[in-house]
Amino acid sequence: MKILLATDGSAHAEYAERFMANLLCQENSSIDLNVVSVSPSPDLHLIGAKFPTAVLDAVDECRQASQDVLDAVASRMKSRVCSIGESLLDGHAATAILEQIEESKPDLCVVGSHGWTFSERVFLGSVSNQVATHSDCSVLVVKPRENVLDEVRCQTILIAEDGTGSAVKALSKLKEHCNSQEIQVRLVSVVQNTFSVDPLMPEQFAGMQLREVEDKRTRLATLANQFRSDWKDIAFEVRSGNSVTREIIESANESEADLIVVSSDPKSLLKRVFLGSTGLGILHRSPCSVWIER
Repeated sequence: MKILLATDGSAHAEYAERFMANLLCQENSSIDLNVVSVSPSPDLHLIGAKFPTAVLDAVDECRQASQDVLDAVASRMKSRVCSIGESLLDGHAATAILEQIEESKPDLCVVGSHGWTFSERVFLGSVSNQVATHSDCSVLVVKPRENVLDEVRCQTILIAEDGTGSAVKALSKLKEHCNSQEIQVRLVSVVQNTFSVDPLMPEQFAGMQLREVEDKRTRLATLANQFRSDWKDIAFEVRSGNSVTREIIESANESEADLIVVSSDPKSLLKRVFLGSTGLGILHRSPCSVWIER
């Protein structure tokens, strides 16, 4: 698996590195890792224009600090991956990371979340939010539960199964790279209440909803049996509610999940920006890390 790890040297970025390492990078794993960091200023020596010495020194110091972050991550991770590379990028962080994703085509991009509130993300934006929204590859946004950075924990993974096949894809990826015998898996599927759609025909919709519940329960049971031997513990549940996002978040809280895996709706960029998706809705409200499978 090719992974792009974006880091800025902050405490949340270092937590994302440790979470990724514990989850996916066992000793001598088959991971090809590219670590990237973004400097706000380009290398002025390459521009050709003359700049004051003080300006050159300040920019060089800033870029060296970013390079030191890359070197430190590479040193910590080199024994846990098959190969490792470093990329010092320039410009706006989210834009530079997305351009690197387009160029290198990783299977997964890992970024840390700084734990901003929903309103801060809406009005100010965040790197993790922009990467998760616009990236063409799967994205792991690492967010510690209750913003506790001291202990890296990944004991329970909740997989939101939506019938698209993403759950099977994610389980297969995780099984290949993580120590699955130490992790509990919870498969969750949600049936939206149909009474809110047309309250004038409750009996008809109730019958449809019950059939959908049974169909989803059968599908989850089959999926659990398929992967049962690969995991320490695997269980499933079908929930009903008016909001898929709310039900997934409540299930994650009840199970004290450390990671939620969701699929991203195959919508156009315009629809993702203005309409949102279940995957991005869960990302914004999740109490823990979120893997968006694409």
